[in-house]
Amino acid sequence: MPFLEWSDDFLTGIRKMDEQHKEWLRILNKFYDTVNMENLPEKLAALLDEAIAYTEFHFREEEAMLAKHRFPDLTLQKKEHERIKKELLAFKGRLEGDLLYISKPVTDDMKDWFYNHVTGLDRNYGSLPE
Repeated sequence: MPFLEWSDDFLTGIRKMDEQHKEWLRILNKFYDTVNMENLPEKLAALLDEAIAYTEFHFREEEAMLAKHRFPDLTLQKKEHERIKKELLAFKGRLEGDLLYISKPVTDDMKDWFYNHVTGLDRNYGSLPE
């Protein structure tokens, strides 16, 4: 069973963003499965790299779409995006420095952020044209 299952609660109404959110959720679930099987630094590092790369891609796409439509909360979105990118990079730094011994709290933080961000801030742009 997935750590966090996709539901209609995550729909923004923008198909492209919804598909990207589904992909980010797939990466999160993969990370969680790996953490719960074995806490292997190499696997976790690779998954964290995948999460960081996809997060950066998605944020660029989302911010470009919001800028194109002059979305009023773009600055708030960008601040939140910067915060989560910094957190992911900090997790990676801690993992590379052998300081990330407890990976489940990291996964829980990522899940909480995903859920709250997509059902909160991202829902605000659902009325924009695709």
